[in-house]
Amino acid sequence: MKISINQRFGFTFLEVIVVVAVLSLGLLSLVQILPLGLKAQNRAEELTVAYLLGEEKMEETKMRGYLALMEDYASTGEGPGEGEGEFENYQGYNWHLNWWDTDVPGLAKVQVRVLFGESGTSESRGNGESRKAGEHIELVTYLASRNSGQILREE
Repeated sequence: MKISINQRFGFTFLEVIVVVAVLSLGLLSLVQILPLGLKAQNRAEELTVAYLLGEEKMEETKMRGYLALMEDYASTGEGPGEGEGEFENYQGYNWHLNWWDTDVPGLAKVQVRVLFGESGTSESRGNGESRKAGEHIELVTYLASRNSGQILREE
């Protein structure tokens, strides 16, 4: 078999440059997407931990009962009863609990807010109070007195 000088095998330099450029753009896109996936994973983990900690605080409050709620987080006048604290084993996660009496005697509305993220800084509420800024989730439930029937009969 005779090979002519005019016959070419392989690719020209220009074809190689074009292929390398196209592959580089594809790889660059993949490299830019990877951090987005990691950010989404971290965000999902933060939200999951915050939700589970909020559920834990809410269940602890429900287990202790209505009277303990009134004693532990005393209301000042007509405002809500409130308390706050940190989760021992979870640095950067704080809780804030509010409760209000409802129109039904012996029934309280309980709100647990779990603060996380940039919660180390303070943010003014405008009325002289400050609360920790950052992201948060809120859980709300109602808590009845175990002897609410007695409360209803007394009134």
